[in-house]
Amino acid sequence: MMETIFRAMSTDVKVTVIDALPSKNWADQVKKQFIEMEKIASRFIADSELSRWNASPIGEPYLLSEKFYNLLANAWHYAVQSDFKFNPFVGTVLNRIGYDRSFEKLERAEQEADRTSPIEKTQRDEAADLHTLSFLNDQLTVIKHKQVNVDLGGIGKGWTVDLVYRLLRDELQSHTGVIDAGGDMRVWSNGEPWQVGIQHPTNEEHELMQLWVKQGGIATSNIMHRRWMHFEHVYHHIIDGQTLHVADSDIVQATVLASSTALAEVVSKVICMLQASEVNEWVSSHFEGVGYIFMTKGGEIKLNREVKNYVEELRW
Repeated sequence: MMETIFRAMSTDVKVTVIDALPSKNWADQVKKQFIEMEKIASRFIADSELSRWNASPIGEPYLLSEKFYNLLANAWHYAVQSDFKFNPFVGTVLNRIGYDRSFEKLERAEQEADRTSPIEKTQRDEAADLHTLSFLNDQLTVIKHKQVNVDLGGIGKGWTVDLVYRLLRDELQSHTGVIDAGGDMRVWSNGEPWQVGIQHPTNEEHELMQLWVKQGGIATSNIMHRRWMHFEHVYHHIIDGQTLHVADSDIVQATVLASSTALAEVVSKVICMLQASEVNEWVSSHFEGVGYIFMTKGGEIKLNREVKNYVEELRW
């Protein structure tokens, strides 16, 4: 077994592979992918490709690097599929409520986020719709039709996990491994399944349950951990893409299993925007086939049948 641990994208990244790889510098290649994508897609880096694109004028074709183009196109695809419940165009809202720098630099808050968060300055013309962007696939070019401020933090991390998974499995021929980027995971195995623990949302020393998974992307979203103070108000990082307000849900944590980590990241975020009674219908109608496990503020745990498509064994 070989392992590498490093810090990137404001989180600890741990990658483990079981089989010997033909490349001796596999760990360096893995780390390079994360560092490179952070430099490309972080809105907290002033000269990142994302920051430059966010500042670009509307109506003009803008040539992107292949990696950034593919990430942005992937985010756009999921935004459209979710009817913009998942919305990557919330950078302006996040800046307005104080999330204008990496989370480690914010004033953290322990109490619950404001239910009626004061984001009254948000204008509906900041909301995205099908006419916000045009993609010129053969040219790696995008045209903005309104001034939007994109945030790709969550999906960017999940998308990079998938990128590294393809590097390890396809290029370096690893048959068994796990990538864990702060809870955004990708596991694969030709033999025994990996044991994956789901952390309790309010007690980091305990696990909610354990899963044994052979193949798939896993992501967990939680409204309890990323909370901060801004002008005496408490906020968390999950913004409802349709209302452009901090999500007010009776769900505190959602774990999703899907065909990719990026997809799992998107759906786990959206579940934390919904009421518990809405989840099953919404997920089945928008992202059929994904499995979910969530916990409500009252401590109730719910999961759907699709979890069994990804999990060999589950223990409470």
